[in-house]
Amino acid sequence: MLRCQGCTLVGIGSFFFHATLLYEAQLADELPMIYVVSCLLAILLESEAGFGLRSTYSKLLIAGVVAFDALFTAT
Repeated sequence: MLRCQGCTLVGIGSFFFHATLLYEAQLADELPMIYVVSCLLAILLESEAGFGLRSTYSKLLIAGVVAFDALFTAT
């Protein structure tokens, strides 16, 4: 369900950017793409069964994804 919502958000942002060509709309186009890909990459790289933050690898992976998203958003 989250993937569908992410793809919908990317589509709406892309529509607004290509319709207006404003900088704010460009951010609405690019940032959801980065967030969705980061979330899917974290899911793909997770090696434990189920969802949880029990292992150090899981915690580092989530911290890395959040740090990357924060730095990308700030720049």
